[in-house]
Amino acid sequence: MTGRCHDTHRPIKRGALFSMVGIVAFTGLLLGARAATATNSVTDVSDPSTYSCVQPGFLTFEDLMDGTGLASGTITGVEFTTPMFTWLVGDFDTGLYNGKYPSGGYTSQGTHWTWIGPDQGSGDIRFVYGPASVFSLLVSANSGNVHIDAYDDQDNLLESAGPSSINYNTGHMDELKIVRPTADIAYVRVSDTNNFFVVDSICTDAPGVIGGNARDHFMCYKGRTRTAVAADVNALPTQDRFETTTLDLKKVRHLCAPANMEGQDPTAPLDPDHLKVYPARGAKEPPFVAVKNQKILNEFGLLTVDVTRAVRLMVPAAADVNMSPPPLASPAVNHFVCYRARRSPHTAKFRAVLGIDVEDAFKTQILTALRPTVLCVPANVDNQQPGDQTRPNFLMCYRAKPAPGSPKFQRFPVNVTDQFGSEALTLLKSAEICVPSFKVP
Repeated sequence: MTGRCHDTHRPIKRGALFSMVGIVAFTGLLLGARAATATNSVTDVSDPSTYSCVQPGFLTFEDLMDGTGLASGTITGVEFTTPMFTWLVGDFDTGLYNGKYPSGGYTSQGTHWTWIGPDQGSGDIRFVYGPASVFSLLVSANSGNVHIDAYDDQDNLLESAGPSSINYNTGHMDELKIVRPTADIAYVRVSDTNNFFVVDSICTDAPGVIGGNARDHFMCYKGRTRTAVAADVNALPTQDRFETTTLDLKKVRHLCAPANMEGQDPTAPLDPDHLKVYPARGAKEPPFVAVKNQKILNEFGLLTVDVTRAVRLMVPAAADVNMSPPPLASPAVNHFVCYRARRSPHTAKFRAVLGIDVEDAFKTQILTALRPTVLCVPANVDNQQPGDQTRPNFLMCYRAKPAPGSPKFQRFPVNVTDQFGSEALTLLKSAEICVPSFKVP
């Protein structure tokens, strides 16, 4: 099988011979007869660049270098394994591969993708922090036999999807997708009778898979109103994963702008979906009972917190430094109820994160994240977003300060419009960084 490394129909490096010692035929390791037929969907994606994922975990590999091995810990919340070697990341922009279509036969959504290495017919994708109910991926294939098989934690085959079509040299990809009625997918096996395929755009609801739709960081500024303050909003019905209650809102204290943190989302400063932050107080009856030992995972690490009470409501808003903007037509960001979060007793302390590069529509700065302040969870507000209360995409907000030597913050005005009306604010200083986060078991 090693002779096939020269086959131009594989997504291998052009003009390069893989000199891996010990590459042997893996025929005996490939999947045998399947315990179940493919029961879910295979969908042709004619323009992969427009593909979108509505789940919180969306892996596109765009931030990984060509040749990166997807060993344990490379991508938070998921492990990629194969019988002998490791999944590898490829980058068509290097010019070393048979793609991207039309420059070659294979294609991907962006320029990066992953594959299971030469002459391995299968590879597993395992979920570290708990099972999934939804899993899909895009495949560009020169073989019409790519399948995905979902297994539970006892290695029982649950369901399959496939086979893929042969979409080599078309610019198309196939979406292979499995949806389960309950979250019981412990891992997914991707297999083919050969290795004539690349994988991109993995989409899942597995807890703790950090990527893609978890990309919405927010830079929050402390502000004060410059116009007459509208009447307080009282007894606003809200529903989130911790409680169903009513909130009384006070005058705005913060405005949060979509942020490109550490170069993860260069388009974020152009995102119109800001968050206007109202101090909030929940109803006295019934009293809120603290939810303890919540394990929250994000790029800063794992933190265990006790959730004590609701203190803020984040509302989607439009912002403009020059004029009063119209309301957002279709906000792409959730409402969030934010709860005071305190480190649970006898758990690891948060260590300050230094030198964080943050760019938003208002400023570019280097910050230090000092300590967590609030845990914000998606909410159904006034019954206008039914179902949002179950979404797993949290925000953990951290008190932030400029790095030593940073220039003094120059106050500036901004006009903000949300569902409650328009208001002129003066932004006074950088206050917090809010980071996409997930609860893990």
